[in-house]
Amino acid sequence: MKRIHKFILIFVLHISLTLLIPFLATKLAPADAGMAICMILFFAVYPLSSMALGVFSTTDIKALFWTPLFCAMTFPLCFSLAMRGMVWELYVYSLAYLFLGYASSVLVFVIKKIIVERRK
Repeated sequence: MKRIHKFILIFVLHISLTLLIPFLATKLAPADAGMAICMILFFAVYPLSSMALGVFSTTDIKALFWTPLFCAMTFPLCFSLAMRGMVWELYVYSLAYLFLGYASSVLVFVIKKIIVERRK
């Protein structure tokens, strides 16, 4: 896959997860269901997507090292746009997602190094 396609895929997935889904959850679902959807996003979907982007960044580490940082920095902004008001507490979640993204990236990188050394 070309780098530009990877960049576009990362951008589209991140924007749809952090802007489109919360916007639709708050507008189309009742208040209780919207809150439940947002909690599922915070505690399940966003950590898993951060870890998936960390793993995906190891496919081309020199070009994609910035993806967990980009997603962590833009998450509070996009989610606040969906909620139509700045939520400053989201930066705490953002730091956790940043840690998860880079931790999974480093873990996969080390595992790949170990596998390559064992084959020699």
